[in-house]
Amino acid sequence: MNDPVRRFKAEFFKALGHPARLALLDHLRNGEKSVNELQALLRCDQSTVSQQLSVLRNRGIVEGRKEGTTVCYRVRDPAIFRLLDDAREIFNNHSFIPSPVITGFTSGIALIIAIGQLDNVLGVTTPKAENALEKLWHYVTNPVVPDWHALALAGIVMATMILLPRVTTRIPGSLVGIMIASPVAFFAGWDVAVIGDIPRTILLDSRLTLESIPWEHLSDLLPAAVSIAALGAIESLLCGTVGATIPAIRATNSTVARSATRAVKSVRCCAPRGVGTWNRTRRQR
Repeated sequence: MNDPVRRFKAEFFKALGHPARLALLDHLRNGEKSVNELQALLRCDQSTVSQQLSVLRNRGIVEGRKEGTTVCYRVRDPAIFRLLDDAREIFNNHSFIPSPVITGFTSGIALIIAIGQLDNVLGVTTPKAENALEKLWHYVTNPVVPDWHALALAGIVMATMILLPRVTTRIPGSLVGIMIASPVAFFAGWDVAVIGDIPRTILLDSRLTLESIPWEHLSDLLPAAVSIAALGAIESLLCGTVGATIPAIRATNSTVARSATRAVKSVRCCAPRGVGTWNRTRRQR
């Protein structure tokens, strides 16, 4: 019981035994921050933040640096983040939804989306199919001649999404790929399908209204509607579970990338269809 290593471990984990302290460490992953910055991130009063930082500092987990009247804190040993990530992994291993279920479901969705968008990537038009397997079988039994313009544009986006993260993760590769591929198609005069015009209003002429709902068939439509809503809820739950497994820095960049991509969707009126295909598949994964 007098083992100094065990005593250190006991005091060390005791210092970590508070959600606010763990949140502080997560916010310090990207580098040092001032007390005011940490207070804004935690949405706590300054006395609470200072108290929790004092506990971490006394245990040698963080250290402060005074700059004028401001005190900035940083983690002394980045190895603690590996410990926190291991704790997250243990939590995920004991979560309600098994990891194989999450992987299988999200990978299946990504595969279905990819198959459904092959026409846009290849720049061809094939007959509609009832399901993804039928669509894939049609490509196998009826080989098509792809449009090299569409393939080139899809290749630009895919190459950008693969290579750009090796340079920086602060800029979403999908957005940069679209910004490169769209002017290439425009200035080269390539005849490729585009997403469409920007809607002039959110109230479209073909929108669903109460008068257009076939109320006499409601009993037939309700089970299908409930099933679709349930599948959407399950997909959102699984995607949220997957997102919870991403380390803080990657989760932040991923969130920025998705937000930026969705923000520019409304202005991609000239973006080739195949450009966004691989991006959507990647996001599902």
